[in-house]
Amino acid sequence: ESSRLILAGPFLTETLTLGHVAQVCQRLNIPDKYHTYMKQYYATLPVLEIRGSFHHYLVCLGRELFKDENFEPTYLRGKHTLEFKFEAALAPEPNINVMKTLENRYDNEEKLMESIALGDFEAAEKCLYDRSFANMEQRVPDTIRDQKNYLIITNTLFRKAAQRGKVHPIYLDELSGKMAAKIEALVSLSQVEPLRREMVRKYCFLVKTHSTKGFSPIIQKILNYIAMNLASDLTLKHLSSIFSLNSSYLSAMFKKETGTTLTSYVNNKRIDRAVYLLNTQVESIQDIAILCGIPDLTYFTKLFKKVKGMTPTKYRELITRKAQ
Repeated sequence: ESSRLILAGPFLTETLTLGHVAQVCQRLNIPDKYHTYMKQYYATLPVLEIRGSFHHYLVCLGRELFKDENFEPTYLRGKHTLEFKFEAALAPEPNINVMKTLENRYDNEEKLMESIALGDFEAAEKCLYDRSFANMEQRVPDTIRDQKNYLIITNTLFRKAAQRGKVHPIYLDELSGKMAAKIEALVSLSQVEPLRREMVRKYCFLVKTHSTKGFSPIIQKILNYIAMNLASDLTLKHLSSIFSLNSSYLSAMFKKETGTTLTSYVNNKRIDRAVYLLNTQVESIQDIAILCGIPDLTYFTKLFKKVKGMTPTKYRELITRKAQ
């Protein structure tokens, strides 16, 4: 009976640092000017955990193909005994696989930014974990610093993507600053991917909650003003005065573009703010009502119950029980 064989690879079991690549090049006597090609090659190799899902996949595949319930894959680790003499005539040309990987990465990056601009977290997350973003070429010797640099670039791209989604710069600047601080606080590689995912989620949420895309320029300005001044006077009369508009005209235009009245929109935004504060602050409900622009506690309670189906006191009790 003829033997059959499946080869799976090559792959890495850990990310190769610049130092590792330099050692390989030194051992093989490869000149410095060709090290970039080596780094690019290793950057195209997937990093797989032998004891993880990859191993189980190989086991299932082998048992199905070979009809052998006892099948177990054998792993061959690359050895450093290769005799190799570098010759300039054999110097590598740009690798077609490397070129294709870069093309795919840039295409996927554009799809990722477009998904964030739409506030579509599910689509953005799918792009984020595309293989084209795996094993990005290391550019500085310090691995943590290298990953931080990539995250800084990512933070900038995500901010610009959210700006495409018509989010006001004040929100972009606030979130971008918070993410920048978190990036610099990283102390291990295991923290990188969770933070990258958090960045995608928060920028998408920012677009979902603060995008003014699809509205006329004047309504965009009014929506941004409302969001930034929830504790202030946001009556139709006051807003009409600020933006030099006729009250009836503003009321009709606002209802036409948003599908709701100005008063209902403002009330909903204030209650959304109250929910956030109840989840994150310890201030009294009276103080939270004032911060949301509704100093009358009785009216605030009535409005909160109308929008959320329970009083703010009940809501706070609920989240307190869940946190215990």
